[in-house]
Amino acid sequence: MQIAGRPSWQTGEDLSWPLTVVLYIRDVLKLPATAPFFIPPLVPEVPEHIPVTGPDLDVVLADEWTSWFSKLLADHLEMPRGGSIDYFSLEDRGPGFRDMVEQYFDAATAAANGAFEAYTQRFRLTSGLRAWP
Repeated sequence: MQIAGRPSWQTGEDLSWPLTVVLYIRDVLKLPATAPFFIPPLVPEVPEHIPVTGPDLDVVLADEWTSWFSKLLADHLEMPRGGSIDYFSLEDRGPGFRDMVEQYFDAATAAANGAFEAYTQRFRLTSGLRAWP
């Protein structure tokens, strides 16, 4: 974007804490990173994977995750960093999916906190550099 009264264009980026939590849940459940949202797996890779067995369960969890992610895309800006599981709109998800999210929520928030801290550190290190005079 170009800020009024400024001589050049500026871009910005951010790391969404709530969406990082949701992506961690997807990766720990070994759900596919496919349509309609091809978002590659998190880096570093989620260290623990649960054995989700059976194609029916995989499809149900993948569909639940996709619906959940779609809803959170619209709501995520209202979620605070470090928000409780209550902010994650699980009330309209199936009980099996809710149980899975609850089981891995603490690990997901710890991973999101680590990612946010690493992102903040990188930003601090690079924010003094300017590409344009």
